[in-house]
Amino acid sequence: MPDASTKKPALYVGLCGDAPRAAPARISLAGADRVDLGRAEARRIEREGAAIAVSLVDLRMSTRHARLLRGDGGWVLEDLQSKNGTVMGQEKIARRALADGDAFIVGHTVLVFRGDAHDDTDLDGAPAAPAPGLATLSPELAARFRELADAALGAGAIELAGEPGVGKAAAAHAVHAVSGRAGRLVAIACAAAGDAELAEAAGAVGGTLLLDEVAELPPRAQLALRDRIRAGLGDVRLVTTASRDLDREVEAGRFDGALRGALRGHALALPPLRRRREDLGLLIAAVLDRIAPERAVTFAPDALGELYAHDWPLNLRELELSLTASLAAAGDGRIELSHMPVAVGSTEPLEDPRGFRAMTDDERALRDKILVAITRHRGDLAGIGKELGRDPALILKLMRQFGIPH
Repeated sequence: MPDASTKKPALYVGLCGDAPRAAPARISLAGADRVDLGRAEARRIEREGAAIAVSLVDLRMSTRHARLLRGDGGWVLEDLQSKNGTVMGQEKIARRALADGDAFIVGHTVLVFRGDAHDDTDLDGAPAAPAPGLATLSPELAARFRELADAALGAGAIELAGEPGVGKAAAAHAVHAVSGRAGRLVAIACAAAGDAELAEAAGAVGGTLLLDEVAELPPRAQLALRDRIRAGLGDVRLVTTASRDLDREVEAGRFDGALRGALRGHALALPPLRRRREDLGLLIAAVLDRIAPERAVTFAPDALGELYAHDWPLNLRELELSLTASLAAAGDGRIELSHMPVAVGSTEPLEDPRGFRAMTDDERALRDKILVAITRHRGDLAGIGKELGRDPALILKLMRQFGIPH
């Protein structure tokens, strides 16, 4: 692990509540000892020696709003008696030491501090991506995405790991798009796969066979797939996704070792959303472009703060569902904190994400209905239970099962 003198800290410009589709930015703090934050008519990042002046287009910011100072103990954030204050969480702060991953609001714009970005270059605008769905402001993750895109041009198998909802299936589709393979992508949901489903593999000749959540493959289907691979699949690229560690599953006797060997290839573990706070603005803008392309969306300051405070235990899937529910609750107005599902605001970490069982389609559909009902009834269990035709005690049990705090 690098010591403090070799780390490359960075400041990320995230979501702006008044313009959530505004371009993000990454500002390297390597070699700097001071950053001045203020309002201007155009965004600028100006350097003079060890000082950086960051000007943002934000009407709620003051001309001289806040500053970051580097000291012996790290970086410190100071408010400069701004009109609307500098906010961390839901609290206005005068002075606060910054820790890795801290998000704070100046005016109506979220900034995220990283203690080591593993890169000392600036990025002003949307990052280049090797394929749709593989965009990130993190230089470290961007390098892994580029490696994945390079691997996609070959013929070897690809393994995509990570918690439920992190975007493994989307990454698999990106792999297929980058590969340029003439055939189509055939996806098999392994949790319910049998002989009939495995027979669909024949449709992937010349293309990509996606074994989605392969750790959930029933034992009999594991043996059938192993034998099918041994007999030869032809010109097929194998891509697997898994929410559990396959090597541990083999050790525990739950997954066939020979099949594990046949599926081994270029591996990428996608990080959970709680470890990608610098990407949150980029990801929210992408979701809004997909679910509300024509709508001028804005966020209230308290809603903005909770988006960054929440740990998103269900990851990108939860983010999209929460935004969908919030847009419905807000109508034509801006999104207030009261419009957001009560699950947003939880910061409870997952104890052992590798041990989580992937949800079935029925469970996922029920979870989605509960999230929407939570927003509609402001978390009232009786109202949620009445809408869904279930006892409130069962609703509470299901919320705990799906990682939805109450």
